[in-house]
Amino acid sequence: MLQLAESPSRTLKKEKTALQHVKNNMAADLERLLNHREELSVMKQVLINMHTRHYGDGLPHPRNEAPSGTAVYGPRGSTNTEEENNPKPKPTLFTKKEAPEWYKKLKHKK
Repeated sequence: MLQLAESPSRTLKKEKTALQHVKNNMAADLERLLNHREELSVMKQVLINMHTRHYGDGLPHPRNEAPSGTAVYGPRGSTNTEEENNPKPKPTLFTKKEAPEWYKKLKHKK
């Protein structure tokens, strides 16, 4: 009879331990998410300040100007300009017939 009472008790203890483990994991996840939220908030504020310094107060960015003042989202993966699609830098164009000194030195090293 005593063994019958111990079996449900053991099961309940195991379930309680498992639930505490899950609770601790969820609390840790929540804390990480809240920390990320704080970091994102700080980054957003820095970007807003940089934008304000560069373009002035209340002026929208000239490229992304929205007439209604609301955010405009395009389809994912598409961009408006060719520069954004091509991450390669543009080639260097020399205006003189002779190469610059740094280029000559680089050639001699090879």
